[in-house]
Amino acid sequence: MTAKDEQLLVREHKEWLEKQRIFISGRIWNDLYPKVGPGLFLEEIRKHIDLSQYGEGIEKYYFTFIAIEKIPPNFLGWLGSNYNPKHKKVEIAIELPYQKVVEADKEEVIKLMEAAFLKGIDEIADFNLVASFDYEAFKEDVTNIFAQEGWYKTYLGE
Repeated sequence: MTAKDEQLLVREHKEWLEKQRIFISGRIWNDLYPKVGPGLFLEEIRKHIDLSQYGEGIEKYYFTFIAIEKIPPNFLGWLGSNYNPKHKKVEIAIELPYQKVVEADKEEVIKLMEAAFLKGIDEIADFNLVASFDYEAFKEDVTNIFAQEGWYKTYLGE
């Protein structure tokens, strides 16, 4: 690959990333990965949800699953939610109950993650958005994804 090819790839990736509106990640204890897999949620949500359909109040939605044994006191900022009105950006981090995740099978973990993701959407109601955003319709559409029989089965290898 030439330097010019590499520059082109970087530019294309940057343009693609700028078009994305939903970001899902995790801070996950090593022993729990891949049992806790945010990529599944990112792929499915992006495939079925167009954030712009709910209004102009949120342009970027960042969600983080927190699944670690004990959050260090100096990292308490990992949890909670934030809204940046200038960029119309929401950041939400929800903790999964560590011991439940440890004891659960992959399907049960997905159910815990579904509940956490929906809880995160509910937190949008607490923000004073600069424009309208129908978070209830957003939640309903995400709930419908989760209600589809076996929406996550490929992830489980079934």
